Amino acid sequence: WSLASLIMSVEDFPIICETCLGENPFIRMTKEGYGKACKICDRPFTIYRWRPGARARFKKTEICPTCAKMKNVCQTCILDLQFGLPVQVRDNALEEQEKLNVPKSIVNRDYMFEQYEKQVSDASRLGGPVHGSIAYGKAQSSSLLNRLARRAPYYDRNRPHLCSFYAKGECTRGDECPYRHQAPITGELANQNIKDRFYGVNDPVAVKMMREHGDETSDKSKHRGSGPSAPPADESVKALFVGGVDGRFTEEEIRTIFSAHGTITTISMVPQKGCAFVTFSSRSEAENAVKALWDSLVLHGVKLRVDWSKTRASSARSTYAPPPGMKSAMSFHSVSHDDPNKHLNLPRQPPPPPAGFQPPPPGRSSVQYASMNPQAYAANFSNHG
Repeated sequence: WSLASLIMSVEDFPIICETCLGENPFIRMTKEGYGKACKICDRPFTIYRWRPGARARFKKTEICPTCAKMKNVCQTCILDLQFGLPVQVRDNALEEQEKLNVPKSIVNRDYMFEQYEKQVSDASRLGGPVHGSIAYGKAQSSSLLNRLARRAPYYDRNRPHLCSFYAKGECTRGDECPYRHQAPITGELANQNIKDRFYGVNDPVAVKMMREHGDETSDKSKHRGSGPSAPPADESVKALFVGGVDGRFTEEEIRTIFSAHGTITTISMVPQKGCAFVTFSSRSEAENAVKALWDSLVLHGVKLRVDWSKTRASSARSTYAPPPGMKSAMSFHSVSHDDPNKHLNLPRQPPPPPAGFQPPPPGRSSVQYASMNPQAYAANFSNHG
């Protein structure tokens, strides 16, 4: 092997994501120089092994640092370091010129690795950055990746493997068993391998994720050309809806972000509903804020949704044709927060009584019906007898 490849394979610390590293800040790693061959390029590299947590399984690096750097993935889980997504999902959201396709043939793959190692060695010797080696620098500009990205670590991925004896009904260790006592995983997620995940082909996790997000991942051109919803026709609407806001967010944080796009008149925080409303002083400022933040606002690791607030109903009075038997038409007031008279404007005069209606005699407070007259019932009974 070349000297550059040997230098790159001996790293002081592996290239791993926060999830694989674990939630415990104090971990102990074992290091073995050239202890295993990379599962992608078959070259020996330094193996690291550690335990992310008390109830987690031991994890180790699976691919060499060169392959991890070329694809910008974790050496253990082979997921993107920036977005936490499978390579197939990430590459599907990028344009062709932004991808780095690693050849599968041994000759072409070794040549690409040599050119990459040469760039790294020249950059380290000259003390400058590595130019043209990482092709995923433009991934930050993809709004689809920002929407699908997993910002927080997912430590359930470090759980122990399934107990094969438990699946057979033969495990006798109970709670002392270091493996999980659950039913085996079946279906498409049961067949995963590192090479498919690295090259971004036939990855069942990526296929499931793209199927769940359907139109977003399958039609990139449509998504890239899309934008916020059309501004309301009512020019008086200057309020914006901010979704995903909970108790962690404060009004000052929201004001600091949106005040960069104009003068804010009011901010209404509704954490119990998971949203907030920001009102600008002018319509143009609200339009600029929507265009700038509609798909790129991330706060506290949470992707917030920015869009136009729903327009209020017009306060104009609508007149409807009167129903049969009514002389005047009914007019309705639209119900809004600013209208205190939330009622129907009905005619003042009551409608005439129906035909055959007998008003109660003087002194009686209720209407008397024929069935309520006992004398009438007695007379009818005597006649029939």
